[in-house]
Amino acid sequence: MADMTQQEREIAKTHFLNNIRQMNNNAVLIREWEDGQYEAVYVSDSFAQMMKCPAAEALMQMDGTGFIETTHPKDQPRVREMLRKKKADDGGGELIIRKRTATGEYVWCSANYSFINDFGERYIYCTYFDVTALKENEERLRTAYVSLGETVYQMTDRTLSMFRANLTADRIEDTKNPEAAKVNALDYTYSRMLTWRGSFYPIRSEREAFLRTFDRKALLAKHQEGEARVSMYLFSKRLDERLCFVEFSAVMTRHPITGDVIAFITERECNDDKVNETVLDKIMVRQFDMVAYLVNGEYGVVIGDEAMVGKGSIFPAARSGDYRA
Repeated sequence: MADMTQQEREIAKTHFLNNIRQMNNNAVLIREWEDGQYEAVYVSDSFAQMMKCPAAEALMQMDGTGFIETTHPKDQPRVREMLRKKKADDGGGELIIRKRTATGEYVWCSANYSFINDFGERYIYCTYFDVTALKENEERLRTAYVSLGETVYQMTDRTLSMFRANLTADRIEDTKNPEAAKVNALDYTYSRMLTWRGSFYPIRSEREAFLRTFDRKALLAKHQEGEARVSMYLFSKRLDERLCFVEFSAVMTRHPITGDVIAFITERECNDDKVNETVLDKIMVRQFDMVAYLVNGEYGVVIGDEAMVGKGSIFPAARSGDYRA
C-alpha cells in the first residue's frame, strides 16, 4: 500500500467517502489530522434533522472541536476519554450522551464511535440514535421506584425490621433492623435471610408456609404473574423472648435501570389488629347467636339475626331500647 500513487490515494479516498454517504443512518464523519485537530467531513441528512437544522449548518457545528462542544458539558469528559483511549487501542465504543440541537435543546443519544485508518488518514465515524423517549421513560420509572420505596420502606413505631432485597441477584441491598442491630443482614443472601427470619416463627405449620410463600423463586413467579404485594400474619417469638403477632410483607417492583426485581420487605407488629380479628371471627361470629351490651338500663345488639324474632329466640323486638321495658 506504501507504493500507491497520489492519484490512487485520491480515488480510494473518494470511494471511501462515497460509501459513507450511502449509508442511511444518523452519521457523522470526523477527520483527525496529525496535529490533533478535527475536521467535520460529512454529516447525514437524518443527523441534521435530529439536530434541527440543514446539513450544511450541522456540518459547521460539528467542525473542529464542535462535535465535543455540542455535547452536554456533563458528558464531554466521557467523549474526551473515549478519544484518548482510542489512541492506544483502536476500535470503537458506545456512549449514552446528550447532544445540543440548533435550537439549544438537548437530545439523549446512543453514540457509537468507530476509529478508522484509511491509507494513513484517520477518521472517527459516529452514528447517533435518539433515545430521548427511552431516557424520559427511564426517569419516570426511577421516580416511581423512589416514590414506592419512600411509601413502603419507612420505619414506624410498629416496625420490627425492614429489608430491601434484590430477588433477581439473591442479595440484601439494605436493612433497617433496630431489634437485631448486631446482625449484619447485608452479609446475607436473600435466601439465607429468609431462613434466619423463619426461626422467629415457632409454630411449625406457619413457619413452613412462610418459607414457601416468601421463597425467592416463588416471589419472582408471583411478580411475573402481575402480583405486586405478598403478606402473611404470623405468631412470632422475638430475640428478647417476647411473643407477638407480626405482619410480614413484600412489595415488589422492577429496578428502573437494571430491570432486576426488587422487594421492599417489612415486618410490623400487629397485636391489636390480630386480636381484634380473632375476637370478631372466632368468638363473636362463630360461637354466639347474639352479642349485646347493657349500660345504665339501655341495651344495644351488636351481632344477631333479626329473622329469629318471634321464633323462640332471645333476640329482642328492637335492636336497642330500655332493658327494663
